[in-house]
Parts: sequence; C-alpha cells; structure tokens
Amino acid sequence: MSSYADTKILVINPIHTLREDICDQLQRDGFSNITDVSDGLQAIELLGENSYDLVVTDIEIHNLDAWRLTRLIRSDMLASSANTTVIVVSSTYSERIAEATSKEFEINRFIPLSKLTQLGGIAKELMTENNVRVPKARILVIEDYQDTAQLVERVLSKRFDITHVADGETGLQTWLEGRHEIVLLDLMLPKMSGEAVLHEIIRHNPNQSVVMMTAHGDAKKAGELIIAGAVDFISKPFRAEQLRHVCSIAAHREDFIISNEQFEEKQNALTAEKSRAQITLESIADGVITTDANGCIDYINPVAQNILNYSLDEVRDQSIKDIFHTFHEISRIPTANLVKRAIAENSILYSAAKNVLKTKDNSERLIEQQAAPIRDAMGKAIGAILIFRDRTEAKRIEKQLSFHASHDPLTGLHNREIFDQEVRLAIHEVEGSDSQHALCHLSLSQFNMINETCGHRAGDKLLQQVAAVLQQKVRAPSDAIARIGGDEFGILLRHCPMDAAQRICEVIAGEFTSHKFEHEDKNFDINVGIGIVSITQETDKLAELISAASAACNKAKERGKNRVASYSGQDEELYEKRTEVLLATELMDAIKANRTCLFQQRIQNSTEGGKDSFEVLLRINDEEGNLLAPGPYLSAAERYNLTPNVDRWVVKETLHWLSDNPNIIDEIEYMSVNLSGLSICEDSFTDFITGCFKDSKVSPDKICFEITETAAISNFIRAGEFISAMKDLGCKFALDDFGSGMSSFAYLKKLPVDILKIDGLFIKDILHDPIDMAMVKSINEVGHVMGLKTIAEYVENQAILEVLQVLEVDSFQGYEIAKPAPIEELTKMQKAKKIS
Repeated sequence: MSSYADTKILVINPIHTLREDICDQLQRDGFSNITDVSDGLQAIELLGENSYDLVVTDIEIHNLDAWRLTRLIRSDMLASSANTTVIVVSSTYSERIAEATSKEFEINRFIPLSKLTQLGGIAKELMTENNVRVPKARILVIEDYQDTAQLVERVLSKRFDITHVADGETGLQTWLEGRHEIVLLDLMLPKMSGEAVLHEIIRHNPNQSVVMMTAHGDAKKAGELIIAGAVDFISKPFRAEQLRHVCSIAAHREDFIISNEQFEEKQNALTAEKSRAQITLESIADGVITTDANGCIDYINPVAQNILNYSLDEVRDQSIKDIFHTFHEISRIPTANLVKRAIAENSILYSAAKNVLKTKDNSERLIEQQAAPIRDAMGKAIGAILIFRDRTEAKRIEKQLSFHASHDPLTGLHNREIFDQEVRLAIHEVEGSDSQHALCHLSLSQFNMINETCGHRAGDKLLQQVAAVLQQKVRAPSDAIARIGGDEFGILLRHCPMDAAQRICEVIAGEFTSHKFEHEDKNFDINVGIGIVSITQETDKLAELISAASAACNKAKERGKNRVASYSGQDEELYEKRTEVLLATELMDAIKANRTCLFQQRIQNSTEGGKDSFEVLLRINDEEGNLLAPGPYLSAAERYNLTPNVDRWVVKETLHWLSDNPNIIDEIEYMSVNLSGLSICEDSFTDFITGCFKDSKVSPDKICFEITETAAISNFIRAGEFISAMKDLGCKFALDDFGSGMSSFAYLKKLPVDILKIDGLFIKDILHDPIDMAMVKSINEVGHVMGLKTIAEYVENQAILEVLQVLEVDSFQGYEIAKPAPIEELTKMQKAKKIS
C-alpha cells in the first residue's frame, strides 16, 4: 500500500488503557484510519459489515479469543477478506507457542506488549504484498538424489518452507546459518556422511529435530541414529502420507520441547514459579490441565473450566481419568489417557484424530488434545500438561458452510444449483417411461415496490413468508422447492400430471389472494404469477424447460393477480415468449463462448477526397460456425434488459481491433458504434467507456456513438448527460433513425449531437413519395443550419443516391454503397490503398 494513512485497522482489546496505548502507537507510526472495540462480539459485528486491512487483537477479548477470531476471518464468511492481516499483541507471551499457534491458526504475527514500539514497522512490513502470509515451519532437506528431493518438495511444500542441498558439507553450513526447525537428512551423502552431519547438528543443538532417511531398513542402524539424537527414521522409498506424518511429529516435538524450555526459563527467573506458570497458561485460548506425577489435577485454566463445566476447586487433587473422558468421534470407543502415557513414557504425545469430550453435564465437545511431561532439572517426569482445543464451533461452522453451499441463507430453501440438479434427475427419471413431473416457476409482482418503499429487510421478510407458504402447501419431502432468483421460486412436483399440478398451484395462488403482507403501518397485497410446464420423456433439456416455465409465469402475471398458466407448444404467444428467453440466453452464451464477431458497413463521404467512415455491426455464429440473423437475438436481449452486456462487448472489441490495426485509424474519419437506451442509463457505463479508451491506443475522436432518436427522447435527461460526457472525452455522437419521433426538431436543439442519420423509412420511397422527399430535404437543411452533418440510410440504388447528392446530404449508407462485411475486410482495403 502506498499510503498507510488509508489502511483500515481494527484494534480489539478488553483493557481500555492497553487499547489506547496500541492506538496511540499506530498513530505515531502513520496509521490514522483506526477503529477500536473492547470485546469479540463487537469485533465480529464490525468484521461482518466492513472490510479491514489489518486486525490487531489481544488473545483474550471477552466472548472470544484471537485464535477463534482468526479462524473465523480465514473462513471467508465475513465482509473482511480471508487474507486480512492479523497481529496479536499480548501481555503474556511464549515465543515458541506463538510460532506454533501462528502456523496452526494462520495468525500473521505475535508481538509481546513489551515490544509495542515495533508494532507499526511490523504492520507496514506485513501490509506489503510479499510479506502478507502466515509463517510456515522451515525444513532443510539434505539429499543428493534429485528425484527424492523433488518428491519431498511435492509432499511437504504446502505446510513447510523447504530448502534443499545435495551434499553433507553444504547441508551443515546451511543449517548453521539458518537453524531450520526440522532437518530431513539422508544417511549416504557426498563430502560428509549423514551420520557425521547429525553429530555436528546435535552438538550445536541437542533439541534439534532431525529425521534420518536411508535406502536400507536396518533396525540396528536406526537405533544407533536415534540414540545419537535423531528424532525419527524413515526408509526409502517412502509413502507420501508416511513422510507427512513423520515431519508433522518432528514439528510438534520441536514446538513442545522449546515451549517447555521457555516455560522453565520463565519459572527459574521468578520466585513465584507456579504463579507465573498459571498467568501464562490462563492467557492461552485452549483448555489446559496440569497434573502431578500420579495424574492428579493441580490446575486447570479458565478455558478448560468453561469447557468441562468444573471449577478449579472441584477438580483439584482429583485424578484426571475421573474428570477428562474422551471417545473416538465415530466409533465412540474410549480413548487412551494422554496424560498417563506422557508421564509413563516421559515424552510428548498428541491425538492423531479429533475426540469427543464428555463434560460434567454430559454435553459433548469435539476436541484436539496434546500432552507433554513436566520434567525436573534431571529430566524426570514430575507431572504433565494437557492442552486441548475446542473444535465444536469450527465443526458447526463447517456444517453451516456445507448448508449454505446448497441452500438459500435467507429462506432456508434449496438454491438454484441444487434445484437444477433435482430437475435434471427428474428429466432422467422420465426417460423411456410414461411418468411425468411438473416444473413450476413462481414470481412476485410487487417485490421491487416493497423493497423501495419499506427497505430490503421488509423485502427479505416477504420472501421468508412466501417460502413458508410454499413449504406448507407443497408435498414434502417428495417435492422440491427452491429460491432460484431475487423474487423467483421454483417448485418441482414429482410424479404429478398437469391437471393435478394446476390444482396445487391454484391453491397456492389462492393462499396469496387472502394473504396480506404487513410492515409497520403499511399493508400490501401479495401478487404472484405461477407458470407450469410438464416434464415428460419428450422434454430432455433443462434450459428449454426453465424458459418454458418462465414464459408461462410471465403469461400468468399478465392475466392478473395470483394467476396460474400452463405452457403448451400450441400457445403461439407463450411460444414466442419462450423463444425470446432462449434467444436472449443463446446470445449471452455466444458472447461467453467467443461466437460473436464484428462486421462493418461503409458510410460514404460525399465530399471529394474526404475520408469514409464505417458502422460497426454485431454478428453471431452458431456452434457450427454459420452466421445467424442478429435481429431476433438483439430484440430478445432488449426485452430482457441484456443490451448493456452486448454494448460493452462491442465497444471493447471495437477498440481492441482498432488498437491492433493502427494503420486503419489514419485512413478513416471515424468508426460508428450503436448503443441502446438501457446502456446510456447505466451509471457505470460512462466509466466503462472511459476505461476502455485508457486501455487502448485509439483516440476518442475516431469513435462515434449512435443512439436512436426514440431512445434519446425516452431517456432525455440521461441521454443529454451521456452525450455531453462522451463529447468531453472527444467522441462524436449521432442520432439514428432521425425523423421518426413526434417532436424531433424540438428535442434536437437540446441534444449536443454532431450527426443526424435520416430515418431510412423516408429514404427508401424518396423517388415516389413527395412527402418523404420533403421530409428528407427538411431534415437535411435543418441539420446543416445547426452545423450538423447528415447521413442517409437505406441507399439501395443509384437513382436514390443521385437524388440525395442533389439534396447535398453529407454521407450515404446502404447496399448501393456497400453491404455489411467482416471488419477484417478493412485491412484488405487499406493494403490496396482504397479505404473508400
């Protein structure tokens, strides 16, 4: 980020004075956009509504903790990005635990409160692109066989930062310089043997996690290497899962060993050894239990008390086996007590799978647990520490995510994707049989009015009421109901003939007739339309069924309030509506599949030596590459408000083509691009065109935009604003089909256009109709008086051209001048030096 003052920061700390200190430090470091809260619930609310660049939190933040908050952020369920940078500033701090939990919970950095002055610098470092990542454990691979090294890279790269060297001497030097958390060491190496490298590493750091690799599974040699200091031994060739497991154990061993050493240093530094340990443990967001050598509890932290529903006084001196009961999540078989094993084996242990913990009140929590011995100065196990992490909420969120993947979160109904799957199954079921299902499409008529009058929460409430009515009136669980759009619902009535489906839908429609939607002091009638189409062995395409049901729904809404209509191929009006839906869909599919292309038609300049111009036209190819007539597709796109999508494609592709053919630009006066009335009414369309020009090499004065006179008058104010914006950019503007409107000349004075394209309906009969002749003459003269150029369309023969030349029209377009042709033809004309 170039300006740290704009970085949006959320500070979470329950202690007012600490919160102020953190905010003051950030402000001194140049950050000013800071919001601070005192607890986790406030933080979640803000993160759910706003996007923050950085979260600075303590570990305990009331109601929540930094670990769970970070996992919630990483779940991508909040408004803030899943990649939001998270820094924990904690008054209690253990370096190794901080590193381990950072990796496990994807926290970017832990900072002790004693180093608060470094917060701004660390934040700036993390906010740069190259540093926004959660730290990984580093592993050094010393292996001379390249294939093995590549296998290790593939298997471990997601969890570890991997460094590879190919000989013993280089490996030892690399480790001395980097002190990697784990060393994966081959026994047979050039320059220095793996065994010699192991001895040197252990001499420098007895606790270093070193995993030995060898091609020979020699138990005696393995025992010697373990005694020499290796933590594990793996024979080649090894399995990927075996390698992951061994390295995971090594990583956790390092975490626990160093964590214990750090705790011991802290304990030795203080006279109140146990008090200091408790302060540290209470700052950990996981449950922690410590025991003596007999497994009797001497301490449990507040998190553990809360999970187990026991107080410290209730469990002190009790055997942990009487308090801490765990079972396998699936089999429900009791699991081994890790504390007893850790003390007996004097080693660190962890459960490979999640376990179910039964609490005092017999409620169940899903946990992960680890246990480590507490050793005296001689290394003897004098007790144990059990750490367990409550994964119940994470499991709940996982289930919730799974639910949202298949359901509409507002109504609880199935979403469009699942509903489409159900319809496809229904289509498959009727193949080769006489059975039939019914597909119903329900749409609300007044939803937008309620949204605009009462707000979106009222609209949401209405949708929930509609969903509740459908669930009551539709057979369950055999039938399927889904919310398939903003105010649209789909119903699949399985094994239901059309007459029965008609009765069911009429009952549903009748329910809404007597149902009023109330919001505050306002009452609204609920008005729905329901369209039905039968699914039989003759219907095998999902898109056609959906378009037929949608067309029938539109027909029902046109008939009046709360009506039902069935689709029939014999109903010409419904057939046309369905065809329009399909054509609009096919046009959008053609654009996505790159089956649309640009044509051009020449506009001849009447001035001798003047440059000609060209109008850009859209053409569509079918899947076999054949050209389709564009008219029906463009009409369908206009009916369903899809023309802005088409216009954006044409504008972008035209500028892209001209950028790729700069020689053409110099040979033409301008390229003319048609726009729809819907496009000029879009607030973002002006910015879109401006952006396209910035991305291209085309000067705006080489582009002329056309809109029809009817579109300009229908959106008069917006059209004037849009035309002015385009002219400020440098573009030309033309009114197409001029003369067709009722008040053309009156509006013309108020629209800042450059060109009038005279309506072709006047041009084509100019030789025979004196009124058309007078209209063309009048439009041409008025245009010239106003300083505008004129273009005559539909110039179909030489006789019409000669008349227009006598009338001194400026330019001509039509089949007599040139027929539409692919835009690539312009390059051939330019090569022949005939852009004419």
